[in-house]
Amino acid sequence: MAKSVEHIKPDKEAQTPEQVARCKLVDERSMDGEHSEEDLQSYVQLAYYAGHQHIAMSKTARQIVPLPKEEWQVQYTANRILPAVRNELSKVLRHKLSKAVIPASTEEADIRSARIADKVVEWLEYELKLQEIDEEAVMWALVTRIGFVKPVWNPAKGLMVATKEGRPIRQGDVDIEVVNLFEIKWDPGASRWSDVRWVIHERQRSLEYIKAVYGKDVPADDTLTASNIYDGKLRSLTSGSSVFGTQSTKAKNSAIVKEYWEAPSHEYPNGRRITIAGGVELWYEEDIGFGEKDNTDREIPIFPLIHIPVPGKIIGTSVTEQLIPVQREYNKSRGQIIENKNLMGKPKWAAEDGAIIDYEIDSAPGSVIWYRKGFNPPIMLQPGSLGADVYKNVEQCIEEFMYISSQQEVSHGSTPTGVNSGVAIQLLQEQDDTKLAPTIAKYGRWKQKYMSYLLKIIRFKYDEVRTVQLVGQNKRMEALEFRGSDLTSTDIRFEDMSLTQLSNAARKQYILELISMGVLNPQMDRDLIIRMLELGITDDLYDGLEIDVQQALNENASWAKEDFSPITRDFFHHEVHVAQHNKFRKGEEYMAMSPEMQTAIDAHIQEHMTFIMQAMMQASPASVEEGDTGDLDMGRVIGALSPEEQAALKQDPTILDTL
Repeated sequence: MAKSVEHIKPDKEAQTPEQVARCKLVDERSMDGEHSEEDLQSYVQLAYYAGHQHIAMSKTARQIVPLPKEEWQVQYTANRILPAVRNELSKVLRHKLSKAVIPASTEEADIRSARIADKVVEWLEYELKLQEIDEEAVMWALVTRIGFVKPVWNPAKGLMVATKEGRPIRQGDVDIEVVNLFEIKWDPGASRWSDVRWVIHERQRSLEYIKAVYGKDVPADDTLTASNIYDGKLRSLTSGSSVFGTQSTKAKNSAIVKEYWEAPSHEYPNGRRITIAGGVELWYEEDIGFGEKDNTDREIPIFPLIHIPVPGKIIGTSVTEQLIPVQREYNKSRGQIIENKNLMGKPKWAAEDGAIIDYEIDSAPGSVIWYRKGFNPPIMLQPGSLGADVYKNVEQCIEEFMYISSQQEVSHGSTPTGVNSGVAIQLLQEQDDTKLAPTIAKYGRWKQKYMSYLLKIIRFKYDEVRTVQLVGQNKRMEALEFRGSDLTSTDIRFEDMSLTQLSNAARKQYILELISMGVLNPQMDRDLIIRMLELGITDDLYDGLEIDVQQALNENASWAKEDFSPITRDFFHHEVHVAQHNKFRKGEEYMAMSPEMQTAIDAHIQEHMTFIMQAMMQASPASVEEGDTGDLDMGRVIGALSPEEQAALKQDPTILDTL
């Protein structure tokens, strides 16, 4: 049984010995989880991405310092890392992943529940702006090697249900936040994230925020020098320099909130969560799940996205880290070329001591150089040529940029010299995209994990009926009413993402070839084809066919509640209704009904069949009399089936007999 949350006393000195011990444990593990060298490397990568590239990293002092230079030296920066990162970001996020919630069983009730969950997932995409969340987290991974998201229950969201001491009390709602490497500490003994025993999320909060959320008074931390941990560490690592353009600001009335999550163990079967600030325990609970009603596996709700895995290392590496040596050499060579150009434009002069008359030699056109009589005239010293090696080095650096980032000329909107064939250009583009397949697949698995957890939060925290507004691609709206217990499954699966490696033109050509070869049937595989082509008219919730499917499912749900009020109208899509109702009649809910209830449902379906036969007789009376159902009408029936029913129809054509 989960231990209830203790009411922590606001006075630090008045805490119990157990509370003091837990605060000490969190502080000790916070120190154990320090990864300052990794932080330092990540700040260097951030600096290079932002264009601050003439810096050095002092591992002994654990600081980042600007490189010294003479007055005449050129510290030229041509940032080739930024476009490489942005290009990979666009390739990872350019395709919308098709996802679906897997029903808990084959029962009609669980299938209906999965359809509700599908709609909730689509609502989450818009409500939580998950596209922006994904972009930010992926960007952290591309630049600093790892990014995190943290799904949470936010008690400050939702409708206001009451007031307390003049403050609104709200329903609470699901939320998600992006977390970066500098705010997370974890078990240093783990080499894989799945083996991590504990995680600490540290974030600076104002004392007012801590009091409002936790109801506790904590002492302020006077050592904080910036608005958050990220800026504070940045200033300490850059030794107060202006490398990142930071300014020293004193944080007032703030403290570091440390949220400690411990995975389930023999001592704590459901794990535990401890939150402290300023040595005061704010929250303690021996369950990181959702209480006794939660029968799922407990997991720490912090999900990492690692760019390029490195065996035996959690953080891994990134394209930014691998491009830094090439970028440094490229800047150096380009700087030398510019310095030589400057020297040629304003060369050095050789003159005898005392020959020049009290003024500097300038490079202005038509100027007269005066020198003393009896001395030799000043001589211009022509600078030597840099040689071909310097220019060749620049070209070599550009090639290495493309090789390491897996981005050839075609990925940046240009074509290699001598390549004119459209097929050859497409092959080069696909070669670049194929190298990103592991990253895109990893992104899909990461999104699947955190979205499943978001559904889990809704399942166990939506105790009352909630109403959400859904907007589809055709701008139609639907109000969905449900409670958390309606979601019997939170298992989200993504469709095969192999086609996401292709460009839009290549994917469409590939699908058209499958149709021409007969692999795909335009009538039976209609929904699949349109969805794969991404024509923008296939929103499963609001497509004309899916509206009828949902209407039939709503009638099934009413029957399951012994409500037989649904009636049959002439404008319904009767083939769709019959197909969905027959699925209901094959389930346990129908079998468990009384004969009178079953008869009422059978009569309802017979009304649909009557409308179908009437339409067929009007279309072709003669063929109906001869027993021919008509290809056109069978095409309508086939097109009305779901993808699962169409697949079953391919295996057993006699299924049509039920219609």
